[in-house]
Amino acid sequence: MSSYRDQAFGINSRPSNDPLRFPQTITADIYNNFSQKPLANEQSSGLPFQFGSAPARAYAQELQLSPDIQVLAKQQQMQQHPAALPVQQKVIQPQPIYQEIQHFDKPVKVVSRSDIEEPWRNKCQFLERQIYDLQQENIRLRQSNIASEKVTYFEDTGRVNQLMQEIDRLNKTILDLNQEIDQWRQRYQSLEAQLKTRQNVEMEIERMRRSVQDNENIMHVEMNRLREQLDEWQKRCQSLESQSQDAQTYLAKSRTNEQQIFNLQADLKKAEMSLKSKQDDFEALQQKFNRLERVVRDSEYQSQEMANLRKIIDDRNKEIDILRRQSHSQFGNKSAKDLEGKLALFQGECERLNQLLNHKEQELQLYRDQLKRQSHYSNKQ
Repeated sequence: MSSYRDQAFGINSRPSNDPLRFPQTITADIYNNFSQKPLANEQSSGLPFQFGSAPARAYAQELQLSPDIQVLAKQQQMQQHPAALPVQQKVIQPQPIYQEIQHFDKPVKVVSRSDIEEPWRNKCQFLERQIYDLQQENIRLRQSNIASEKVTYFEDTGRVNQLMQEIDRLNKTILDLNQEIDQWRQRYQSLEAQLKTRQNVEMEIERMRRSVQDNENIMHVEMNRLREQLDEWQKRCQSLESQSQDAQTYLAKSRTNEQQIFNLQADLKKAEMSLKSKQDDFEALQQKFNRLERVVRDSEYQSQEMANLRKIIDDRNKEIDILRRQSHSQFGNKSAKDLEGKLALFQGECERLNQLLNHKEQELQLYRDQLKRQSHYSNKQ
């Protein structure tokens, strides 16, 4: 009890009408201060309800530091009462709810949102009921402790400490339950995100199903069109068969014209072979024509490139003339040598560009000759 006599707490500086020395004056305030608050208001603030907060601790310490409590504490030490047994309470540990989630590709089963939210909503309600029961138990302990005899309450300082420890334990339990509620809320949010993702996938599947249905409709329309064409060809074949039958009857009647028909068939075969060869020649000419078009495009590109090279050569020649005039008019011997070196470099560059230009002109001439030969050959054909 030596810690209760510390002068830093200001025991001697209390007024004579201090309500802490006369507990009967603060009974109504205690009942008013620790009245039950609705659970919705506690949750709306975003913070857990803190039993055993700083005002409650200060109240307990002030009760222990009053002069009457000091005398009773000394008597308690002299009587050497046995220490009060700690209150044992069963703490209900939250049991995790395991739900097995399976994914099936086919068939796709749509799960409603209420079926997914129901177990989490039940769990939140269960945890809220636990918090409410703990709050009721804490208030009951406070009220029973205040409603008891004041002398026994002041004497039993160990009981006060034990109740404060119990309040701390209940606060810790509330914090743990709030943390578990946050964890369940996070899991619910993750499941809600998965549900949204699944809904998006189902929408994509529905879109693909509609696309497949549209493709099937298009395919049916195309099949109907091809079927109509097939019917037309069958009709034409039937007409041709009837014509062939007429021709056979006509051949049976006119045996004298068999040789002429044979000759006509031979001519027809020759015409078919000639037509086939003409088709092959036409395809070859088509390929040559394509190559000639590419050659013409290449020649146009090279002529443009040659024009650019000529322009570059003219610019270089102009720069050489300018440098020569500047070297004779402004610089000395040493500068003239440097300029001569630069002129030599420019002249070498000009020669290289002239050679490249001649090479390109030769290639262009070859392409033109080839184009003339191809056009002459095509005209003969």
